[in-house]
Amino acid sequence: MPFVALFAEVAESEVIDKLFVVVERDFKPALDAAYAAANYPKFAVMARANLDQFNYPLLIAGPQRVVSKETESGEWLDQVLVVGVGIAVKDTSATAVKIKAERYVRVFKAVVRKDVLELLPSASASVGYELEIDHRYLHHKTKGTDFIQEVEFEIRIHFGEK
Repeated sequence: MPFVALFAEVAESEVIDKLFVVVERDFKPALDAAYAAANYPKFAVMARANLDQFNYPLLIAGPQRVVSKETESGEWLDQVLVVGVGIAVKDTSATAVKIKAERYVRVFKAVVRKDVLELLPSASASVGYELEIDHRYLHHKTKGTDFIQEVEFEIRIHFGEK
């Protein structure tokens, strides 16, 4: 008899792939809708690991941890997926790069909130979710005449399925 899993346990790589698809599809239109006059570019690089070249703006993402628990009866699976994301933008002054970073953060969070259901396992019978996005700005850096602002995110998706 073939093995059949009770639940569609989250696959971290699948969630990261879906995150990249959602950001590629929705981020630039959302950025243009919010800040059309600024004419900001979409992410030049979206990657899973350490980068060997830096083109700005960039987005890097990877799973940090997954916690799963199920009820004694096996009728309910509760999962928490934590994804780490980093964004870096560049501009010509410290003030301009900070403003650009704040705008990219606002739009990135809006896109993730709108499309969170697309990130969950496709085969799951999801019954509710909670989304928490924490971010913090790192101290800006300089590279030549450019100022670079990095932002770290922790995205926690808590969901259950039966």
